[in-house]
Amino acid sequence: VHVVGELRPLHRPLLIAAFDGQNGGTAVATVEYLEEHWDAETVAEIEPDRHFDFTVQRPHVRREDGARVVDWPEARFSVARPHGEDRDIVLFVGAEPHLRWRSYMEAFASVAEALGVERTLIVNAHPGGAAHTRPIPLHLVSADDLTIAEFGLASRAPRYQGPASFSMVIAAEERVRGRVGVSLSGVAPFYV
Repeated sequence: VHVVGELRPLHRPLLIAAFDGQNGGTAVATVEYLEEHWDAETVAEIEPDRHFDFTVQRPHVRREDGARVVDWPEARFSVARPHGEDRDIVLFVGAEPHLRWRSYMEAFASVAEALGVERTLIVNAHPGGAAHTRPIPLHLVSADDLTIAEFGLASRAPRYQGPASFSMVIAAEERVRGRVGVSLSGVAPFYV
């Protein structure tokens, strides 16, 4: 973990995380919007070199002021206190790792613990037959009654068995560490 800000316990922090993976970037774009809208400050990053195969997910090159700049895959934590909220929000945006999932999970958990995170909300989006002009179907996976009541959505306990996404690993690990891990998935219009 590369610390770029102050890692200290926050006030009742909720961590909202999105991973860029095989389902496109809708969830990541949503959390990045929250970062910008809430003026979030980056506090830590997970170093990419140990966790990514750069032949699978190549860095991007762009020009800035006439010079070439390389943008490496990011995994960053930022902190915000939205106007009118009585709690801090930790936002995480990162690509799903290709390698060393356990050490990536340990890095993720160490930052969450340093910030005093109580609950983790993992935001997912899956392309499907939803129209952008209608409400997006949402699915909540949680075993926590308080979270279910706050969202006002029907929920179900996790039932899936098979190859896991990294967000599934995070949710399971949060439970093992004594925190609440919740997954909120939306069906994004396939053409967005």
